[in-house]
Amino acid sequence: MDPGLPNADEQTLSSPGFGEHSDGAALLALTVIWHPRPMLLGAQCVLPAPGVAASLSRSTPFRLVEQTQVEALGHAAVSRRPTRLLETPGGGLRLCLPDTAMHCELDGQQLHGEFEVSPEAIERGAVLIFGGIVALCLHRVRCLPDGLALGELAGLSSAMVSVRRQIAQVASTELPVLILGESGTGKELVAQAVHAQSRRRDARLITVNMAAMSESLAASDLFGATRGAYTGAQTARAGYWREAHDATLFLDEVGDTPALVQPMLLRAIESGEFRPLGACRDERADVRLIAATDRDLQSGSFNQPLLRRLEAFVIRTPPLRQRREDLGLLALLALQEEGPLTEMPRLPQALLRALCMHDWPGNVRQFMHAMRRVALQAQRGQGMDWPSVHELLGGDVRVSSMAVAGVPAHDPVPTRVPAPLGAGAALPASRSFRAPSSVSEQELIAALDAAGWRLSQAAEGLGISRPSLYNLIRKHAQLRSAESLQPAEVVAALEAGHTDLADLAVHLRIPQEALRRRMDRLQADGCLTREQSAASTGNSPLESSRAW
Repeated sequence: MDPGLPNADEQTLSSPGFGEHSDGAALLALTVIWHPRPMLLGAQCVLPAPGVAASLSRSTPFRLVEQTQVEALGHAAVSRRPTRLLETPGGGLRLCLPDTAMHCELDGQQLHGEFEVSPEAIERGAVLIFGGIVALCLHRVRCLPDGLALGELAGLSSAMVSVRRQIAQVASTELPVLILGESGTGKELVAQAVHAQSRRRDARLITVNMAAMSESLAASDLFGATRGAYTGAQTARAGYWREAHDATLFLDEVGDTPALVQPMLLRAIESGEFRPLGACRDERADVRLIAATDRDLQSGSFNQPLLRRLEAFVIRTPPLRQRREDLGLLALLALQEEGPLTEMPRLPQALLRALCMHDWPGNVRQFMHAMRRVALQAQRGQGMDWPSVHELLGGDVRVSSMAVAGVPAHDPVPTRVPAPLGAGAALPASRSFRAPSSVSEQELIAALDAAGWRLSQAAEGLGISRPSLYNLIRKHAQLRSAESLQPAEVVAALEAGHTDLADLAVHLRIPQEALRRRMDRLQADGCLTREQSAASTGNSPLESSRAW
């Protein structure tokens, strides 16, 4: 049987009826979060029910975002021979990789043979990366697509589909809406969407940042004041509440509302009546109220009766770490903002891994800033010096890590590591920065060896910046520059069996990129043959055309 064809008792990911669980349970799915072809970002396929095997290969079709047609992955980084996938009864997934030269890693750990992904890893979005180029997110699907993944509230995840459905449900009513979520998750976009779909859409959406209000002027800012109501009140003020008559008032950062005006706000919501500062009678205004906060309003000094009024309808915006499958779509939108996009940038493997696995404490806002930085770098052309992970993420690298037997403690990239069959996992660990002066010469060599002399990965493993790593290498008594490398040394190393670039770099103690450039120069000068240079740099015609 052709190894690229599924067995009779298994389904491909595009088999008729695949992914239709009879019990209505959440489905397992694979979503493209990085691929050289922009049209494939966000493309998705769903796995069959538990107990039914599926296959994933270069020819596997994925359904494109908001389109009916499907498109194969079609990249040489993914083997033609299938990877077998089987959902286990416990909610995990068993992966069986083909015996090929394909490089595949799951949550940062290179895979070989058979692995089982835990239900917990799937729940938080496990990341599969093929050849450092194609990245997929393995996750659960709980909602059918709604065809709005490319709108203002972008995302094809079940969490975002649920948010959009809640907006559609409440927008046509007059209920107050409370939007809860971390900073950067798009709470203001949700408020704008509720207003845009309401009967007040033709009126204004008045936005007020409650955290910017001073205690002394908050009452007059919200409810207005008569002339002479307080020192400096030379003219009467309408106030935001009166301005929002027959419109929508959005109170952002409502958790920071000054305590003095919280009872006034409660009365205005209950009765629609308010009294401007210094006035002798109440006024009325018909206001649709939306509020948002990243604070816990259940605790602290926030007025609890006011909270009861605000939470008539609550929408929670999910943090980005809980919808990792949306990364590809968000990356595409960010890059397209900078101009027409025909091909996704080719990122260093460590950088791609970090973008896919970072916990993004600043959520969508932080991710979009990072992708705009990537877009600016890409505009400089290929071969540019990409920023390090720490530089791109603003020095705030938060990626969970699971210690697994056999994985060195100095693993150069902080990752969530899946447990092999039968292996146990330890508690999550976190990374911290350190002073370059605390790195010993022996530790420097060990980190460079562990990273295969890839400088970005070594810097990440040591917890220092790349410029600091350059300085440490330059000062190290046992290290030298690539320019000092003699042809005889290279030939001797190749004849000794160090034909892989990473292995050769470790043996010669020369960074990989510098070694590659030096060997290209030696070949151009006639000191190395084309075969000798290609054997280690990966440019062999035989290797590049291998049928996996």
